[in-house]
Amino acid sequence: MIDVDPDRWLPSRDYAISGKPKVGNRVAWRYAIWLVVDEHITDEANWTEQEAAYLARIAPQHRAHSLPRTIVLQHECGPNLSGVPDGRQVHLHLDPWSGVMSLVAVRYQTCSCHGHPWPCIEYDRDCMIASQSRKTARLLAGAKPGVCAYCLEPVTGRQKTVTFPEPSLLVPGAPGPTFHAGRSDCWRGARDYETEHRLAAYPEATRLASCPGDVFIHCIGQTVECTAGPGCTGLHGPFRVRPGDGGTCATRVRSVKDLGHYARPLSDCGYRDHGSSCLGAETGPCEPLPPGVSDLFGRPQ
Repeated sequence: MIDVDPDRWLPSRDYAISGKPKVGNRVAWRYAIWLVVDEHITDEANWTEQEAAYLARIAPQHRAHSLPRTIVLQHECGPNLSGVPDGRQVHLHLDPWSGVMSLVAVRYQTCSCHGHPWPCIEYDRDCMIASQSRKTARLLAGAKPGVCAYCLEPVTGRQKTVTFPEPSLLVPGAPGPTFHAGRSDCWRGARDYETEHRLAAYPEATRLASCPGDVFIHCIGQTVECTAGPGCTGLHGPFRVRPGDGGTCATRVRSVKDLGHYARPLSDCGYRDHGSSCLGAETGPCEPLPPGVSDLFGRPQ
């Protein structure tokens, strides 16, 4: 069954702005409008390890504006998807690295079908069903014989291709998908299929379109280096050895394989220019900011 995720809902920008809620503000949360009736700072003894580590990196004079806190919400309009019975107040924890919500003006848009804040849950469901239908139609088109599963264009005998031997993991009953191997976009489609679906279903399968490492092109010498070292499969797809065609050694690229950490090359080519340098010279952890309440609301950091 297709359904929406209330925590990813965003109200219309015509009546809501992003900000830190205070007592007296109205906020849009989980398809409803709520009034902030109280707030209090979380005691240090109740901070999570992640919150304590984050606040330790903030200068003491600025820490007061980033302390974790709890706001108390009273339901005003829209469906109650909070998990708390009607009439009860909701206590919502806000983390220190974000703590923002959608602040709503006194007048706000509502739908004609329920009088709920716009866009309402039924509208989002309709949009999701339509989107899923388009995705399904695209998957079926890509499962046809002789067609690249990414670009949906015919595959000719002269073109390099990669075909996965196992049955399709996206279209039941269809053979393994085929992708153009000489086109960078199609190769990325094959890599994503393998890393997100194939290797999860067949962990011992030999890689055909991906590598466990990230490839870098060193600014000095234009040499290619993979973070997998001896474990590199060499399957990084079609690209030319020049800085404009790949991640250079000075580019921080967040790596999904490393759970959000950014990757860096194994060696230092000595590049230093315009305030940037080869990441191979860095030492120590390479962690981004921890996920915050903005992720819960579906907003990118």
